Amino acid sequence: PLHSFFSNTSMQSNVSWIESESDVSKLSGEECNPLVNPDPPRECTETQTSEKRALQGQPEFTVNASVEYRSEDWGIYRLLYGTVGREIAAAGVDGLPDIYKERRDQLDLVWTGEIEIFDTPLDAKVAIENLVDDRFLQTQGGEAVERYETGVRFSFGVSYKF
Repeated sequence: PLHSFFSNTSMQSNVSWIESESDVSKLSGEECNPLVNPDPPRECTETQTSEKRALQGQPEFTVNASVEYRSEDWGIYRLLYGTVGREIAAAGVDGLPDIYKERRDQLDLVWTGEIEIFDTPLDAKVAIENLVDDRFLQTQGGEAVERYETGVRFSFGVSYKF
């Protein structure tokens, strides 16, 4: 019955919205004076394009969600979704724009349960990851600088507890 289906189903999610700012001004002073410091840090000679920007590697948001169905006879089925917002992969220098890692969505399906082989109880797991095969994309100034797909990944595992 429908009531049994819903009593065995659970959903979870979490969402994070992040605002960050980095103030990266060009270094000056004694640490950049070649007479005082013969090996000055690169920040002395390299000018970042944006002095104020989001933190490098910090996405604007993250979202994770899952739906799980538990069956006493057939095991546990999970559908997992995750996405991470746009983030700076590398800060732009000397007038070049920042390089962004663009948003990517991932959808996975996982089954875990018990199986019996030769009268031996085993725990089993089957996973299909990246069902939508969304691409990885990095852009700079609106142009793609790196793009690739990893494909859909299948895995199967068996374990025995003793």
